[in-house]
Amino acid sequence: MKVKTYYGTTLQDALNQAKEELGEDVVVIETKEIKGGGLLLDNRSLIKLTVGVEEKEAPPKRKVTEKSAASRKEVSQPLTDRRDEYLLLKRQLDRLFNYFKGITNLGFPAFCERMWARLTELGMEYSDAIEFVQRAYYKMGRGGSAGESEFREHLKRSIVERIKGREGNIEQLLGGKRVVALVGPTGSGKTTIAMSMCLSEFFGSFSTRYLVTTDVYRIGSPIKLERFAKVTGVSFSKIRDPEELNSFVKKVSEGLVIVDTPIGRPDSYQKLYECLMGIEEMYTIVSVPVTMYLPDVQKYLESLDGLKNVGIALTKVDETAFPGNIVSLINSLDCSVYFLTDGVEIPESLKVMKGEDLVEKFFGLI
Repeated sequence: MKVKTYYGTTLQDALNQAKEELGEDVVVIETKEIKGGGLLLDNRSLIKLTVGVEEKEAPPKRKVTEKSAASRKEVSQPLTDRRDEYLLLKRQLDRLFNYFKGITNLGFPAFCERMWARLTELGMEYSDAIEFVQRAYYKMGRGGSAGESEFREHLKRSIVERIKGREGNIEQLLGGKRVVALVGPTGSGKTTIAMSMCLSEFFGSFSTRYLVTTDVYRIGSPIKLERFAKVTGVSFSKIRDPEELNSFVKKVSEGLVIVDTPIGRPDSYQKLYECLMGIEEMYTIVSVPVTMYLPDVQKYLESLDGLKNVGIALTKVDETAFPGNIVSLINSLDCSVYFLTDGVEIPESLKVMKGEDLVEKFFGLI
């Protein structure tokens, strides 16, 4: 006999779940009432139902012929892209989450739960949304007479406090001589950031700016940078090997050297990677698209072990339909976030990361 347990707000609810999964022949073994109380059940009760069903004998296995085996291969095609697996798992977790949310709550006022639901609808991770709502609720004072507008302000401040802790200090990138290398996944916006940095007012203290590309393996990037340099008058150099880059940097006595690299996977450009690790004045800006899947971001940052002074530039901010994901992404990072980009305009799209501005814009959608 197969034995399983189900939970419902009523006995009939739990029994319906059992019959839907196991069929009409289920046998009730035990029923138990679980008293509510605390934050989770909010004084409501649940019914725990234990049922059993006789397991039917499995039908005899058919002999696998060459024709049936070939047919099965055609139908069953394994997923080749892990992202498909992630999406499938996310859908399953969402369904499970919605089921449990139907029988539980956090014990907060209705406007707190509405705000939490809105945060998750905008792409914020469930755990982050719960954390921010809890912090705001307890700061507001549990059981107080505060209303929704006051809670909203507490919530906003709660998120700003966390995000401000990830702001990069732009002053660290300034000085007599600085070398800034841009690394990141292919198509993440490294070249656009490099051009924007050459013209950005944030680096106005540098009288001389050098634009260097080591990405000579693709046609598009060097041509784009070369045309940009001719129009703007920025000093531009193509460098083909790490030794040449090291020699170039040593000859520069002062100024800002911006290095556009092809480094997506560090192990693909090991010698160049080791060269960057050895440059004393080196700062590394990692271009991370906000549309990138969070586990992929974390795994990529782990691969950059050994680089000095690593900071983040979040790109493609204007391309995401779920801005709450930006908050969760920043919240998960161990590195400081120096820049955000929200378009392709040069240099206007490059903005220094400001927690207040980001959260204010985000709350405009809530």
